[in-house]
Amino acid sequence: MSICKENYHSNKELNKLFFENCLDIILIFKTNGKIIDCNSRALKEYGYSKSEILNIKVFELGRDNRELWNEEVINFQTVHYRKDGTAFSVEIRSNWVGIEDERLDFCMIRRILDESKTVVPINQLATLIKFSRDAIFISELDGTIVSWNIGAQDMFGYTIDETIGRNISEIIPEMDFEVIIENSKKLSVGETTDKFERDFVSKNGNLIIGCIQASPIKTEGSDTIQVFVIIRDITEDKKKSREIEKLSLALEQSSSGIVTTDQLGNIQYVNKKFEKITEYCREELIGKNIYILNSTSQLKGFYDNILKMMEVKDEFIGEFATVNSNGELAWIRVSLSSIKDINNNILGSLAVLDDVTKTKNLIEDLNEKNKELEVALKLLKDTQVKLIQEDKMATIGQLSAGLAHEINNPIGFVLSNLNTLKRYVFKFQDTIHNYRLFKDTINLKYGLTLMAELDNIEKVERSNKISAIEEDLNEIFKDTDEGINRIRNIINALRNFAHEDYNGNMEDYDINEGIKNTLVIANNETKYTSQVTTNLSNVPVIKANGSEINQVLLNMIINSSHAIKEKIGNENISTENFGKIQITSYSDEGFVYCLIEDNGIGIKKELINKVVEPFFTTKPVGKGTGLGLSISYDIIHNKHKGELIIESVEGRGTKITIKIPK
Repeated sequence: MSICKENYHSNKELNKLFFENCLDIILIFKTNGKIIDCNSRALKEYGYSKSEILNIKVFELGRDNRELWNEEVINFQTVHYRKDGTAFSVEIRSNWVGIEDERLDFCMIRRILDESKTVVPINQLATLIKFSRDAIFISELDGTIVSWNIGAQDMFGYTIDETIGRNISEIIPEMDFEVIIENSKKLSVGETTDKFERDFVSKNGNLIIGCIQASPIKTEGSDTIQVFVIIRDITEDKKKSREIEKLSLALEQSSSGIVTTDQLGNIQYVNKKFEKITEYCREELIGKNIYILNSTSQLKGFYDNILKMMEVKDEFIGEFATVNSNGELAWIRVSLSSIKDINNNILGSLAVLDDVTKTKNLIEDLNEKNKELEVALKLLKDTQVKLIQEDKMATIGQLSAGLAHEINNPIGFVLSNLNTLKRYVFKFQDTIHNYRLFKDTINLKYGLTLMAELDNIEKVERSNKISAIEEDLNEIFKDTDEGINRIRNIINALRNFAHEDYNGNMEDYDINEGIKNTLVIANNETKYTSQVTTNLSNVPVIKANGSEINQVLLNMIINSSHAIKEKIGNENISTENFGKIQITSYSDEGFVYCLIEDNGIGIKKELINKVVEPFFTTKPVGKGTGLGLSISYDIIHNKHKGELIIESVEGRGTKITIKIPK
């Protein structure tokens, strides 16, 4: 039957009066079985509230075959169950109408008060049992199966032929048939029983969780009691329930505070951590609007900001400062997001709160430590610069006696030559004076005493050894020039070596010139122990701190000289047994190299990796600072990004390779 919407809504008051006062149960449902309306009689009989019954499908009120509800005209008897689990017999009549494009079923359900009329036609009962998706079987009181439906076959994997006549305990030992019998006995005397659950294993090994309900039945014309058992497969529901339980435990035990709200901001769930952070108990929060949190003065403004953010966008992550109940500053990190359904409709919101106070305090402490470290690093760098300069000066100090001797020798013969020159000049002055007197005499006497004066001049010239002086002057000037140049070279080398460069500037540097300057300074150290030879190739100028590289070269050359002296012994050194120091320079595509090789005492194998450590020295106390190689390694490796490679064989000598990038 089909009616138009307007006719359906006519006589509205009369329809409503009939609907609500009808003594029969009236249900209106859609083709999927969902109940969309019912009268007050339905609520009274079933014991459900209006909202509860509207969430139930009509075929869930009993255990009817759903196909019975798909007929054009529905008319059958069955048993329905109230909310409390009690059963009552009903007769169902239903017809459908079409309202516009939608089919609605109007169903009248009459309770059968005369139990003699509750006998369901055998064909309807057979159809109901046969096509039920639940597992249904009937057994004797001893467990012998007398009926086994398709639902049971599908659920457990055993066919009818495999089950009829066999005991249920043989097929499904997990059935716990004693409990079923006990429940049946209770029902037979009018007592109520609860459904119970069991885990089963099907024929193919699948785990099944079943909800079992049993009731006693009597065979017509006989006093024999049998057991009617219905098992509903709730495996998926249980899995979902267990997953939800796991999720609930995870949320409850989370180290973050979690709260969910509905669309209106009403709190639906909070976990323990949220209670701890907000200092509210769960009972105070559930069902209340999230604005309740603003009633805590310590959190005033904190949640205002959160709620404002929620209104603007779906997600928000931020941090806020608040004051806890102890009056201490606390930092809270909030991650906020909307809860949406599959159609992207907003159902509510989820907020995750973390107390990051310790992290914040740790970060602040780290920042303070970093500042302290920066100050310490600057101090360390300043100290390092001073140490390098002090090491440089200490090296020069060690060489000062030799340098003084080196400078004193040329100064000595320069002074000696200067004194000789003074005497020579005095003698020249005396001779010139006599020549002048001779001139005056000629002018006065006009040659009368000329011969006597000439004899006198010759006598003075012989006395002053003018001829010898003339021969000696060139040699004196040559020696003096050489001495002055030696002094100048030493001073220039010292100036280049001792140059202070606190900025560590990289400038053009010729390593060959550096080697030559360094050898000048080290000459007095090496000339008594070693024969120094050089093999300097034509290498390119590089960018380097020349003062620091020269310091490295000097340290290496002095170490070689000391190693030779230690091997030979001071008292045994002579020109016949001089050690050898070979200095070589060359370059390749990426680097400039300086090799310093000696045949000194060498380094023990186990000490090679230690000699670059600060303050490590193999020299006697007072003979070394232990910083030379350490500072040299730092200069080459860290400052110039090069390499300082030490190769040594104890008793045979050492080879140092200095490798500096172009």
